[in-house]
Amino acid sequence: QLIENVKVILRGIGMFPLHVRKEIDAHIADRFLEAVWREALWLVKDGVATTEEIDEAIWDRVMSVNVKGVWQMCRAFSPALRAAKGAIVNIASATVFSGSPQWMHYVTSKGAVIAMSRTMAKEMGPDGVRVNVIAPGFTLTEASFGHVNDARSYGVDRSSLKRPAEVDDITGGALWLASPLSSYMTGQTMVIDGGRQFI
Repeated sequence: QLIENVKVILRGIGMFPLHVRKEIDAHIADRFLEAVWREALWLVKDGVATTEEIDEAIWDRVMSVNVKGVWQMCRAFSPALRAAKGAIVNIASATVFSGSPQWMHYVTSKGAVIAMSRTMAKEMGPDGVRVNVIAPGFTLTEASFGHVNDARSYGVDRSSLKRPAEVDDITGGALWLASPLSSYMTGQTMVIDGGRQFI
């Protein structure tokens, strides 16, 4: 049902999602979500360390998931995106602009996503492909509730809107960047953090 709801939204803003056989959709979606969720839980549980304390194996794993994984996905879909003059929306983090103690490996990896996206915007732009980035602030997800005891109030006092970010706050930006409404925007990073910092 979630996939169908997303398709309805996309069609409503003039976008047409690619149809793939259901059994392939389900298999890929299940594997993808399982892998992403497993890595998110691992990072929350074991990934916090100072610059001096970061284990090299953990550094490599974060870079493999957050940097190499993004590059591989973009590379795999590049032919279809070029043919369709499509749009890529990569996810970074607002911590790239503010820093975050004990998360240097994570912050560095998200900075790399922004750098890659700018390069791809230059490379793919002549074929009509737009590449942009969303840099969310702290957002209420299952992972964040598992990581922060006071998740609903975490950082709220430092934001302009004085409320926590919900998932829909981030997906709204992603839909806009993926839609024709942002047809002349590429290589940019949209910070969605409730006005915690101004870039």
